Amino acid sequence: MSSAHIPYGFPEALFDSEKISEAYTRKAISPAMVREDPNILEAMANQEFTNEFLRGYQGLPFYMAKVAPTDESSAIAFERNFNPMLKHDSLYYNKVGDMISCVERNVGKDGVDENTVCAKEFKAMRLTAFRNELLYHNVNKRFYMDLISYKRHEAPF
Repeated sequence: MSSAHIPYGFPEALFDSEKISEAYTRKAISPAMVREDPNILEAMANQEFTNEFLRGYQGLPFYMAKVAPTDESSAIAFERNFNPMLKHDSLYYNKVGDMISCVERNVGKDGVDENTVCAKEFKAMRLTAFRNELLYHNVNKRFYMDLISYKRHEAPF
C-alpha cells in the first residue's frame, strides 16, 4: 500500500493487515486482536509505532497490547504479559506488578510457605480491584490527563 494515503502519524503496519484495518475503521479493535496479528506484533517490536500514536486515543488498543519482554524475563514477568508502562499509568497494574515481582523473588526458595509469602501483595491487588481501579477511566488515567491538557491547550509534560 502506498504511504501517500496513510494519515500523518499512523503506522503503515496498521493498514498491512486487512482484519486490523477493517476493525480499526469500525472502531472495534481490541488488544486481543492486536496480539493475534503477527504483522502488527513485528511492527511494534521494530518500533514502527511512535509514542505519540500509542499515547493517543487512536493507539490505545495497541498501547494495551504492547509487551516488551527481555531475554532475562521469566515466563510470568510483567513486561512479558503487559505493557511495562501500565505500572506507571494505573494503580491496579502497579499492584499486579508488585505481586508478580514477589512471586518471582520467592519462587524455588526452600522454607517459604507458598500460601503466605505474597499474601500482602495479593491482598493489596485484590483491594485495588474492589476500589473500582479496574474501571476504564482509572486504568487509562494517563490518556485522560493528556486529553484534558490538550483541550486546555497546555503542554502535557
